[in-house]
Amino acid sequence: MRALFSKITTRQRLTLRLIGLFLLLVLSTSALRYVFPGAAWDVTADKLYALSSGSKTIVSRLPEPVTLRLYFSRSLGEAAPLYATYAQRVEDLLRAYSRASDGKVIIVTIDPQPFSEEEDAALADGLQGVRLNTAGDKVYFGLVASNSTDGKEVIPFLQPEREPFLEYDITKILSSLSHTTKKRVAVLSTLPIEGDPSAVFLTGRSERPWFVLEQLRQLFDVTMIAADAQQIPAGTDVLILIQPDDIQEAALRAIDSYAAQGGRLLVFTDPLPEASRSRAQLNISESAAPNFTRLLAHWGVGFQTDKVAADVRYARKVAMRLDDREVDAPYYAWLALDGAALASDDQITADIGMVNVASAGAFTKLDGGAVSVAPLLQTSPQAALLDLSYFRPAPDMPRILREFKAGDAALTLAARITGVVTPFFKETVVKPGAEPAPLHAVIVADTDMLRDAFWLQTGSFYGTDVAMPVAGNGALVVNAVENLLGSSELISLRSRGTMQRPFTRLVEKTRAAEQRFRATEQNLRGDLQQTEARLNELMKSDDNAQGALLTAEQEQVIGEAQQKLLALRQQLRAVQRALREDLENLQHAVIFINIALVPLSVLLLAAFMQRRRRRHRHNRMAA
Repeated sequence: MRALFSKITTRQRLTLRLIGLFLLLVLSTSALRYVFPGAAWDVTADKLYALSSGSKTIVSRLPEPVTLRLYFSRSLGEAAPLYATYAQRVEDLLRAYSRASDGKVIIVTIDPQPFSEEEDAALADGLQGVRLNTAGDKVYFGLVASNSTDGKEVIPFLQPEREPFLEYDITKILSSLSHTTKKRVAVLSTLPIEGDPSAVFLTGRSERPWFVLEQLRQLFDVTMIAADAQQIPAGTDVLILIQPDDIQEAALRAIDSYAAQGGRLLVFTDPLPEASRSRAQLNISESAAPNFTRLLAHWGVGFQTDKVAADVRYARKVAMRLDDREVDAPYYAWLALDGAALASDDQITADIGMVNVASAGAFTKLDGGAVSVAPLLQTSPQAALLDLSYFRPAPDMPRILREFKAGDAALTLAARITGVVTPFFKETVVKPGAEPAPLHAVIVADTDMLRDAFWLQTGSFYGTDVAMPVAGNGALVVNAVENLLGSSELISLRSRGTMQRPFTRLVEKTRAAEQRFRATEQNLRGDLQQTEARLNELMKSDDNAQGALLTAEQEQVIGEAQQKLLALRQQLRAVQRALREDLENLQHAVIFINIALVPLSVLLLAAFMQRRRRRHRHNRMAA
């Protein structure tokens, strides 16, 4: 054997050693998984397979075992490999929950075949089946969590698009199963959110409660608080304030105490509430109406009560009289926020398509403030703050269109604020000896977004009133309350990364290449259009239309135009071809670096280490 080994060349020995090292790595990994089946080491950039500290804390506090049943049709994975990969990702994360819970989280995986008992169980658990083929076979991919007290939470279908919030969704249902009673939500509103009985004198019918309040009452134990309340009801889990600038000072002191003890607040404040009632109706005098913005400023948040946010990019079109005629024109103070205007990494706004706001204000973070400010809703950079004089006594839309000057920075219309705050009033009483608890609040610089008219379409179906949402205003309110109702650990969870890792450098280079060629392409297209227009004019001349022969000069001009047209088209094709070639070269370079260069670097490093070790051995023998 030694003689045979001595005949092997140095390169062959190196290859054999590398193969042996690889086999040793595989065997040792398999052995570790066998000896320590629950062990895991997450080296992904976004820690996709490791739980956050908040999730670990919630899982460790589970009062009883929870069973997580993961339904996944293998036929779905065979038809769409993306779902197979995501199902493995979900299962791996569930195993992480089981490990962190010390056995309290029990994982069961089920493959519901068509016409099987497992499919019946999936339907009974409320899962959503998706038709896979023309034969009508359905596939399932959902999660059901249950405990011993008949508590159950269901995710009907796990969408890969929601992967960044996978940990949040699982932790949320585990947290929900830990509590069996409805959470208590207190609402203090100086606007007619409960309906306005006095409207019967104007319209002949009393105004019904706003739909957003009816939503809250269906989901939570809701208590209404008067504007002169002396204290916040004991056991309040979330306090909702709607236009709190019109409350009396006693109520403001109660809010101050609630916030200083780590309260959960959802605040809607507005520089121009279009649903406001007169102070006479509220029976509040000017001297008794404190400014809630003082409390916000004490926390570290600025809010101008005399400025309205206006935006060109998200402005809604409304009918207005302009130059003595009725036209549809953008009203910069009424905004339909979507896309980049909504924070994509926060649970409250991640899945909301659009939010409508009207004459909203804007928040700023003050220097030295005690709280952090994370925007949830923002304008585009083409925005600015307008004085209330543009809107009183009625909006002067032509003047706004004429005088508006866009800024260069986005305005924050809603934000999440977090931090330990001290009492604003010196007389505010906090629990003696209590540990400082952080305030968790969501603040929105608009109240009109709560009104039915701004996000609902109402109609009648066989005598029954039907409300269809045209924007996600109601979903935003419910999401905010549900998020604030969670523990501090649950609130702290943010979106995670995804298994799809795009070549970010390639994306940047692609964008730069496109910008480089687009200018040339646009210039060529402009010349092309001018030449085509000139050629059409020549071909449609009066003489030519009557069948007259073209003069030599006309024929020359037409010929030159045709030649230029052909040349421009050739240049345009050349530019487009160069763009494709440039992008393909970039892709090939990235693929080579990731597939060939990295392994080659590892081999070169191994060869260098082998050569160094052999030289060291030779020097030692020579010595």
